[in-house]
Amino acid sequence: MIETDKPSARMTVTSVMLDDDGIVLSGYLLVLTNTATMAVLAPGASSTSRYVIDVLGPLPGAGAVLLAESTLTADTDHQVVCDTVIRHESAGLPVVAVVRHYTDVD
Repeated sequence: MIETDKPSARMTVTSVMLDDDGIVLSGYLLVLTNTATMAVLAPGASSTSRYVIDVLGPLPGAGAVLLAESTLTADTDHQVVCDTVIRHESAGLPVVAVVRHYTDVD
């Protein structure tokens, strides 16, 4: 996940997993950031986190450059919520997706 205290991250799309109807499968979206670290926006098997991805615009092809901006939207005793907006780098193109990351606090 992109850290909320960092400026926008510049990413290049390497893979998007879709079902037969072109819908994102189980919220998987794989991107490569400009620091060459990978962010997989999907819950792990033993994770207390979950992700909800709303795809709003056309999915970019491999090699497309995207920007991701994260905002901490809720921080309670039981849960932290972070929203990440993923958009095309080029001005005037639509937002690709909004990812809401829920983390349960034990």
